[in-house]
Amino acid sequence: MLMLAFVDGSGTINDSPVYVMAGYLGPVSAWEAFTSEWQAALDHPKAIEYFKMSEAWMRRGQFDGWDPSIRDARLKMLPPIINRHAAAAFMFVVSTEAWKRHFVGRLTERYHDRPYFFAFHGVMSGVVKYLNEKGIKEKIDFVFDEEGGESSRLMLEGFDEFVSCAPDHLKEYIGSKPVYRNEKEVLPLQAADILAWHVRRSYADGIQGKNVDHLTEAMPELFNIEQARAVWNEAKIKNIIQFILNRSFAKSLDGIPLTLPDPTSSFRL
Repeated sequence: MLMLAFVDGSGTINDSPVYVMAGYLGPVSAWEAFTSEWQAALDHPKAIEYFKMSEAWMRRGQFDGWDPSIRDARLKMLPPIINRHAAAAFMFVVSTEAWKRHFVGRLTERYHDRPYFFAFHGVMSGVVKYLNEKGIKEKIDFVFDEEGGESSRLMLEGFDEFVSCAPDHLKEYIGSKPVYRNEKEVLPLQAADILAWHVRRSYADGIQGKNVDHLTEAMPELFNIEQARAVWNEAKIKNIIQFILNRSFAKSLDGIPLTLPDPTSSFRL
């Protein structure tokens, strides 16, 4: 039984105190049932073509002109659908201020200045480890939202190394190379969007000392599901950059310059 994980990101290092990559995992058959129910929720009067949490919250795009009470009624329909079909949620949270202090300008490529590359591999390794810890002996494939603003080619080029360097007892869980899809067309990515948005707002408002109760008022069931969570705070980020720099130095001594940080390091860190 193949498992599928759908992943979306929220925030950037310039517009939010945290960057989040999050989503849900479950068997293929569950996602087929999910898609049917989710489409019915989209088609519910008033019908919308797709769901995006930022549009719902700001009442623009698909929710332009909606009364807040009607919007909130639609929001309440969605978490029960997720919870009926997803096996678990996962989230990867990075402090952007700590990232700017310790990562920006320290590594070879400009895209290393942003947390996406590390979150991409961190999410996959975290979900694989979750399956192992839960004794779910199934392979998992990953579907990422294609609107992440990063090069999918660069992400996918390191996948074979990611697989080859994984611990032997985890290799059996890793399925096919990840794919990128449009969240307007692949409905489980819309569920991932909801989760990533709420997690980012929750952490960001908590960091800023704001009240976060409003985040769950319209969607009280959103977090009523098992979660696998990784948080890269200041101390974690400092340890990771030092680990990468030490590895870079060691490989350079061997005559092999490390132009890409080891994408498999999240299996060990």
